[in-house]
Amino acid sequence: MKNRTSLFVILLSIVCYACSDSKDSTDNTVVGQLSVYLKDTSGKPVKDAFVVMSGLEKNRVVTMGEGRSDENGKWLPYYKGSVDGYISIVSPKYEPHKERISYDGKYETKLEIILKPAQTVSVLSYNVLNGFDGKDTKKQRFLNWMTTYDPDIMLFQELNNFTEASLLEFAKQYGHEYAYITKETGYPTGLTSRYPITNVEKVLRGSDPTIYTYHGFIHAKCQGIDIFVIHLSPFELKDRVTEIKNIMNEKIKKLPAEAKIMVAGDFNSYNAYDAKAYGPKFESERLNFSSTTAYNFEVTDFLLENGFKDAFTLYSNGHFKQSIPVSTTEFPENKGCRYDYIMLNGNLANDCTYSDILREKTTNVLSDHYPNYIRLNLK
Repeated sequence: MKNRTSLFVILLSIVCYACSDSKDSTDNTVVGQLSVYLKDTSGKPVKDAFVVMSGLEKNRVVTMGEGRSDENGKWLPYYKGSVDGYISIVSPKYEPHKERISYDGKYETKLEIILKPAQTVSVLSYNVLNGFDGKDTKKQRFLNWMTTYDPDIMLFQELNNFTEASLLEFAKQYGHEYAYITKETGYPTGLTSRYPITNVEKVLRGSDPTIYTYHGFIHAKCQGIDIFVIHLSPFELKDRVTEIKNIMNEKIKKLPAEAKIMVAGDFNSYNAYDAKAYGPKFESERLNFSSTTAYNFEVTDFLLENGFKDAFTLYSNGHFKQSIPVSTTEFPENKGCRYDYIMLNGNLANDCTYSDILREKTTNVLSDHYPNYIRLNLK
């Protein structure tokens, strides 16, 4: 009996060892991490660059993490595993960088990125929701955030409770010495810059019999660009169509053929480019969000048909990113849409080297819109 018991124990040990060995040999799953290292063209680490990692849900770009590079130029995502999406980097002294990445997450991988010295002009367009809701805390948070992007030209919509004088004082805090606003009541658009702004024209409702405009717009010249800062009617489609056609026919078409033209702001209009990103419940969700904004592409189509390019689409690789709202609970299935654009005519689109919609922790709370950001190589 003793010998049979010993034999059983030996056989059981062999079986257990075999099972354990088999498990070890088939379980090859390794969770790795992607490390990002930033250097300048001389090989020096770039500290405090702002890094955003984004993934893709079908063709929608969704933010997965953000942070700043350390003294060694290193940034680590807060999680380990695979990612299919983008890495975006900005730092005031360098050209921004956006790179498509596809990482299987199985092994430790180091991604080295060389940042080039800044040489282009940066433009940021932002609907700031009732002038930051009039809250000093939001204004200060905006000023802190601006140090990351440090745009040369800033385009605003919804500058409620600002005067031209107060806008200038505000702009000086982020390094801009020039500032203009369409009006000092209602929902003004505005323009600030570190460079001189000339030929300023403010068009208000009723100020020009040939142009219908709901909120009014600014047309001015800066760095050789004819800039139109607009905020189209949030109500009737026919009014938005009239506005954009009047701007085109009465202003844009009267500029010289060689003019470099930018039309930017809140269009309260959809774009056919984004339609493929919208799911079957989009129609009901958008009606709950904004019943007055018709699901129609006439406004953006009109600009595209007249030779303008949607700056975001120049560097989006066919992928979609929302500009409104910042809360996905209002579009639980579709997670937002796009109302905000920077449109460039052919002469200026050729100068565009970078574009993005800035979805970050800070822009999640500053407004109900996300800002558009572009870079221009103006020779």
